[in-house]
This record gives sequence, structure tokens and C-alpha cells, in this order.
Amino acid sequence: MNKEQQEVFSLLMEIDKICRENRIPYFLSPQLTLRAVMNRPFSQNPLTGCVVMKTGDMERFRRAFKKKQMSGRVLESMCSHRFFPGFYLRYENPDTTCYCLHVGPNFRYPGLGVNILPLRGGPASEKKEKILDILETGWMETCYSYGIEWKFSSMIWGMGMRVLCLAGRGRVGKSLYRLFARARKNPRGGAYLLKSSRTETKSYPADIFDGVRDAELEGHSFLIPENYKKYLRTAFGENYAQISPGVYRNNFTVMTSAEVGCGEFLKEIGSQKRFLNARRRQFLTDTPMRRTRDHFEEAWDHIKLYGTGSELRTGLRQKKEYIFSLYECGDYMRLEAVFRPYTRWIRRCMDKGEFCGLDDDIMELYLNYLEETAQGELAGRLRTELARA
Repeated sequence: MNKEQQEVFSLLMEIDKICRENRIPYFLSPQLTLRAVMNRPFSQNPLTGCVVMKTGDMERFRRAFKKKQMSGRVLESMCSHRFFPGFYLRYENPDTTCYCLHVGPNFRYPGLGVNILPLRGGPASEKKEKILDILETGWMETCYSYGIEWKFSSMIWGMGMRVLCLAGRGRVGKSLYRLFARARKNPRGGAYLLKSSRTETKSYPADIFDGVRDAELEGHSFLIPENYKKYLRTAFGENYAQISPGVYRNNFTVMTSAEVGCGEFLKEIGSQKRFLNARRRQFLTDTPMRRTRDHFEEAWDHIKLYGTGSELRTGLRQKKEYIFSLYECGDYMRLEAVFRPYTRWIRRCMDKGEFCGLDDDIMELYLNYLEETAQGELAGRLRTELARA
């Protein structure tokens, strides 16, 4: 591991130590859990250090850290910094640097760190849940965000939050943190929400987090959910084991160093406004081109998905007699080999909200095959889509 990786990994180990000493359950993020169970190396991305906790346990960790008074370490939150950009914690080493041009001075100590994300529950009332969402969105809108496209509704909520902050932004931040920690303590509808970024939120069944188990990552033991397979399937889909870790490429908007402290870095660059304003102007200039690129990428992915499906359906149509013969003989091992590519493809389609079936007779045989091979869940979803079509 390089120096930045070693620093982030050491912070993860310190969080693990504090949690075990105070009996606070936590879970590695889905990305790190996947690396642990698949025996993959630690990520080179300095921003991937992340653990997950229930809101009550997150507050216990904050108090345990405050009581421990560790030198050379900082725990930032809405309680400690008036521009902290959301309801979570960040455990940092202020003797390092991790400065992102997108968020500017949202962190008092922009060093290498580990995010501690809450598993968000919520009240049973839809009205109360909507109020919580408006308050949190309004708070984030009033923080620095130079790489986010604004929405009209969010800007309105941000204006309301600015009015509230006239009474003192630091006081409002502490009050909101306590409100969110109290209101999002229990799962809502049998599920928790995990907000991994400003635009990415995923729902996880609450029973995933009923127990913990140990898993090794780079030779050190960390905690992951007892039902980690369901955790990873929810995060990445059925074929999570086949996901490639990819190659990390340095992000030009993030400046990191394990040798230069953030205080020294901020003193050296002087005023941040010229960097941040230049970044914002460039972001706005690139917005039309970026939207066009995203549109073409989405269209190309759609074409590739349906092109693959067309090839698979043609191949199965050509093997129609062979497939019926295998089914009549009960040779499910060979049937599984024949249907495996189509099953993978149809799961990808269902994850994207798309559906395209086979010829009627082959489709009925395929559904019977799924039900007879303990894949009734997929068969039920396909029958539901067929009924809608």
C-alpha cells in the first residue's frame, strides 16, 4: 500500500479498536466488505474509507471519542463545524491533507479520513419524514458545493435554512444533528436507508444488521454483517462476486498527501476563493457537454443491453428442440448451462427496470425450470412482468 492507503487503513483500525473497546457494533461499507470477503487488496482511492453504523451507535461513538480525547485525531460532524455537509461523522488525521475542490471549506480539518455513515430509519408518518428530508436538504444546500447541479426545489429549501441560520448556524447544526439522530433511530418499513453520497441512496432490509461477524482485510479483522451475502446482493446485485475492482485513476479535483498537514496546506495556498470560484466556473461551462456525454453513454448501454438480449434469444431459438429434450429428460445440469447466460442477462434487465422475454413456449419452459430449481423469486418477478406486458 502507498502512504495514503496506509494512513486511511490505520484510521479504520483505530475506529475498529474504539468500537470493540466500547462494544459499539459497526459494519464495513459494501465496497470494503466485498474486498474483505473476496480477499481483494485495499482500495487505492483515498475517499473509499467508510464504515456504517446505526444512528444510536454513531452517537455512542461520538461520545466515546470525545471522552477518549485522542491527540492527532479529529472527529467532525454538524455538532463541531458549522459548514459540515450532512448527517454523518468524519474521523480524520489533521496532519495529512485531503482537499476536494467540489466541497471547498466544508471541513475544518480537510485531512485523510474515514466517513462514518448512519443507517437511516425514520418516523412512520410520511409528513414527518418529508420535513426531515427538507431540513437535511436545506442544510446541505447552504454548505459549499461547487460540483453539484442545483435544483429549484432544493434552492427554495436552502433559502428557508438560511433564514433559520440567522439565529446562529452552529446552534442550528447541533439542533439538527440531535433531531436526525433521534428521529432516524428505528427502521422505517423494515428497512434502513444508506446515503453514500449526495445523490446515491439505497435501501437495505433491517434484518441484515441484526448480527456481526469478523472478516479479514489486509490481515486485520474488521466487522461485517452476519448476513453479508444479502448485504452484498442488495448493494451490487446477484453477481456481486463477478464485479471487477477496476483501476483507480487520480482525481484532479482532489489533492491528497500523507506527509503535509492540512493546516500547512491551507496556509500555503492562501485564499481558497480563487480556486473554488475557478472550479465552479469550469463546472458550469462543462455542464452542457457533460449532459450530452451522459445521454450518449446511457443510450449506448441501452443498445448493448438489448443487443446482447437479441443474440441470446436467437441462440435459444436455434436450440429449441435440444432445450425441450433436456427438460423432458430432467437434465437440469445441462439446462442450467444453456440458460445461464440468459439468466444473468435477465437479472441485469430487471435491475435496470427493463424486461424482454422469449418466445411463448420457451418462456413457459424457462419459468417452469426456474421454479423447479429453487429460483422461484426470479420466476415470480418474470410472471409479474409478463402479466403487465
